[in-house]
Amino acid sequence: MSFILPEELENEERFERELQVERDEARQILMNSGLVEKVVFTNCMIPLQIDAFLPTGEMCYGRNSRVGGDVTMWVFENECDLSKGWPPVLFKGESVSDAGKYTILAREMVILISDYVTSKNTAPEPQMRE
Repeated sequence: MSFILPEELENEERFERELQVERDEARQILMNSGLVEKVVFTNCMIPLQIDAFLPTGEMCYGRNSRVGGDVTMWVFENECDLSKGWPPVLFKGESVSDAGKYTILAREMVILISDYVTSKNTAPEPQMRE
């Protein structure tokens, strides 16, 4: 059995608390946008990743391409398990940002989700063939 120094344990516990506060703030940013009804965080730290679910059932998967780097987001037709393969992509949005924190990633996702919703609402209706 390995021995953990008390100060190492305190540092790890402090980091976990700070991470939870940051995730809670990011969740609030997304939920307060009125565009999202559920937010899930992956356990991955590099890259940072957030799954946000729209009221339509669509799933928005957002991540920073590299720590402190570009934000990329995909919108899928419905909730999915990304580890089982990528479903058809409906929309892909990207922005350049210093997204080294969940809160920054969440703000950028709100902008990209808003762009997606706007583009979806302004898309022309498919024409019926006679």
